[in-house]
Amino acid sequence: KERPDLEEQKAVLIAQMNGFKIKTKELEDGILEQLANAEGDVLENIDLIENLEDSKRVAAEIAEKAKVAAVTEVEINTAREMYRRVAARGSLMFFLLATLSKVHTFYHFSLSSFNAIVERAITGRRGKLVWNEEAVMSNMAPPKLKRVLLNEAAEKKKAIVAEDPAQLEARMDFLVDNITFCVFDATRRGLLERHKLIL
Repeated sequence: KERPDLEEQKAVLIAQMNGFKIKTKELEDGILEQLANAEGDVLENIDLIENLEDSKRVAAEIAEKAKVAAVTEVEINTAREMYRRVAARGSLMFFLLATLSKVHTFYHFSLSSFNAIVERAITGRRGKLVWNEEAVMSNMAPPKLKRVLLNEAAEKKKAIVAEDPAQLEARMDFLVDNITFCVFDATRRGLLERHKLIL
């Protein structure tokens, strides 16, 4: 939720790398098939030589794109790693909730409800609905437009993070505290009175 652009880039990168591997395998298979079916002197087979040159050119292009993809993957992983502390707090909170079932069998929390609480902690609570043209259009916007708007917002966040690492650190501190408080707040409402002191 915090940086959907990273997940989208990662998915595109994985698909691209898989495409590179498939294309390379197809080239290798094609060359081997032509070599196996070649009759006479291989050096005189013009089609085979042209196919080898094309394969070499395509393989070089794939190698260049793979290098760029590897650099991009490192950048994405570095950016994702900054959020590790928030993810660790989220997983800690979930497993703490899971152990509450040892206190009483009433306390079972689903992962989907926990995800909803964490999402609310990350995005913030929804305020009053505003009924103006801009708000109505954003609610009625088609998914493609919403994606574009989300990407623009993510780019702004990325620019802020790139400019000021201290601001990112403050955001991480806020997310850790807010996730902890929201999970505590949602859990406390569901506890029996006699168990509220445990939490």
